[in-house]
Amino acid sequence: MKRLKMWCILIGLMVMGSCSFEPKVLDGEFLIEGYLKNVDDGAIIMLYQFENNTGSVVGCDTVVNGRFSFRDTITCGVRKLSIGSISKGFPGAFLNIWVASSTKTVIEGEDEMNKIEAIS
Repeated sequence: MKRLKMWCILIGLMVMGSCSFEPKVLDGEFLIEGYLKNVDDGAIIMLYQFENNTGSVVGCDTVVNGRFSFRDTITCGVRKLSIGSISKGFPGAFLNIWVASSTKTVIEGEDEMNKIEAIS
């Protein structure tokens, strides 16, 4: 009986150890996670796609506790996107990002994207 209990505990620990709280990125989609310090909650971050010098919004998120994220599908190999904001204090510039299927990109920055970089 003790042996059975020990095996159940061991199997339970192995199953718990294999679980991940990291968001999974499925084949055919991408994930962008952003972490901004010293940015007020409520700032709007937008994801753009540019074609022929014309930009269109493909995603929009609100900063909450310094975080924002975008998840979407992708059918081509690599896609160039841009991140920007029209919220107060943000520069009128974009951060270009290249995404591919099954990828997660992490963005970290401070103070309305004046010091921001994509780190993965």
